[in-house]
Amino acid sequence: MAHKLPHRDDIRIMIAGSTPKTRLRRRDFSGTSTRWIVALCTVFLATLLALSEASAEIAPLYYRAPNCTGEIYAATAGDVAAQAVAMGNAVATPCDVSGPRCTNPFTLAGFTETSYTITSLCTGTNFTHPITRRCPPGYVLLGELCQAGNTPVPEKNQGKSQCPDGLSNPITAGVGNKFQAETDLPANGPWPGLTRYYNSLGQAPGSRFGVDWRDTFDRTVQANLAANPPTAIVRRETGKGFYFTRKNGQWLSDKDVVDRLEELTNSQGTVTGWRLKRQDNRSEDYALNGTLLSITETDGRVVTLSYDSLGRLNRVDATTGEYIVFTYDNQNRVTTITDQASRLWTYRYDDMGYLRYVDNPDGTTRQYHYNESGLTAATGFMRALTGITDERGIRYATYGYDAQGRASLSTHAGNAQRVDISYNDTDGTRVVTNSLGQPSTYTTDVQ
Repeated sequence: MAHKLPHRDDIRIMIAGSTPKTRLRRRDFSGTSTRWIVALCTVFLATLLALSEASAEIAPLYYRAPNCTGEIYAATAGDVAAQAVAMGNAVATPCDVSGPRCTNPFTLAGFTETSYTITSLCTGTNFTHPITRRCPPGYVLLGELCQAGNTPVPEKNQGKSQCPDGLSNPITAGVGNKFQAETDLPANGPWPGLTRYYNSLGQAPGSRFGVDWRDTFDRTVQANLAANPPTAIVRRETGKGFYFTRKNGQWLSDKDVVDRLEELTNSQGTVTGWRLKRQDNRSEDYALNGTLLSITETDGRVVTLSYDSLGRLNRVDATTGEYIVFTYDNQNRVTTITDQASRLWTYRYDDMGYLRYVDNPDGTTRQYHYNESGLTAATGFMRALTGITDERGIRYATYGYDAQGRASLSTHAGNAQRVDISYNDTDGTRVVTNSLGQPSTYTTDVQ
């Protein structure tokens, strides 16, 4: 059966849960079951977020053309250069599998507003790559500024859907992103614990936990105060990202972004850092370079982050006594974490930089599988998470991807909660088939 979505503004009101300015038209959902609304919500949240009305324009971002490590959008040319090196170094053989294999293959030799140069630590050869300015996906250039258009904004489509679980397990079928959250150290009240987040369509260059994994404390504010207008990118631990622009002394974002970004200044009015005020009344303080420094709970309790001389997170402390200590290998990947109870988690990686094993304090191990034959139709999609083997040694989950790298299969052991998704790029429809073999077709009606 085919389901046609009503006007996007009506759907946004339904999903956002905020006080609506207009009522939902009853005829839009007459006879509709709760299950269908859940399915509708899960499939098309990405599109709804992308199409929300923009309240702020942003300056064009700095951009690195596609290469073997993917596209890079950043607030400054220096950020592009740093991310390019981190992404290249995250994979032992970035492009040419016949070439020399070495760890940390590149170092940054320098950058300008229009290019950056890297030096191979294998051969000593210099390589210069262009940097351009352009609007990020989901935005269009109007005059000299970027405004939200009618295509998905990738940063908003990372992380878990804000809708109930069940349909796509979880896959954001609107764009084909596979999201997976893995908790190592559970949260406890104001203590956030430690959870790792994977996005198949995201990139976590130089991540502490290997390629494409982010974690609870992987949050940044990346700003360009010299841009006209000044622009900032707020990136969340789940992979989501939001753009802000400063106008009349305030940092503004799209209307569907409820978090508020503020500058921290000294007595001379110089910007010294950032504060992000969350919808849940928590606040986060960041250094001027965008590094997360602290998280303050609504009751005033604080979680503080400390870094070593290389800029790596080495300790997280809570005023309630909990803490985590991190250790790293020579490629700046986490090898162990230890908590206040002396429990130890160990992380092991393959020679391509992918997280393969997590050894738990109780002696059990969790294993991750990537780019397995028959599960990735896309060539070169080496970073695709295709499965998880749990602590019992049982294949707990399997994921598959189409030729464009979009998640097309998600199933648990014994085909439990299986979902298959096919994508029609001509009319924008998605056919979602459940574990009983029952297909449903979804489409949008954007007006």
